[in-house]
This record gives sequence, C-alpha cells and structure tokens, in this order.
Amino acid sequence: MRWFKRSKDPLALKMVEKTLNEMRKGGIFDQVGFGFHRYSVDEKWLVPHFEKMLYDQALLALGYLEAFQITHNNDF
Repeated sequence: MRWFKRSKDPLALKMVEKTLNEMRKGGIFDQVGFGFHRYSVDEKWLVPHFEKMLYDQALLALGYLEAFQITHNNDF
C-alpha cells in the first residue's frame, strides 16, 4: 500500500486488495468472534488452527485500516 501511495501503480493496490479480500473470505477469518486465526491446518486454508494472537490482530488491523484509507472500501 505504501508502494502504491508513492508510485500510483494500480497493480500494487490490486494485489493488496486481492490478498485482504481472500483472507477475509478464507478459513482463517473468525466469523463468530471476528479477527484472524494464525494459520490453517489444511492445504486449502479452510480449517483454522484455533489460536489467535493479539500482536497478529494488531498488525492485521493496521493493514485493513490503511487499505480502507486508500480505497474507502467498507469491506476493509
């Protein structure tokens, strides 16, 4: 996102949006308590390992917030 801010390269922003959207749709997203699990235990990333760490949540929150500030996409 910071590279996009400097370069205005639309591919850079597209990669970030794709990643964040797929993470939100995938199995590591906690649909009940929100936030993200640390990783998945299957090859398709559908079954989460039931562990969530505060420092992971903080970094992901910053990433989604920065994406929202750039795109104004309410999904972020």
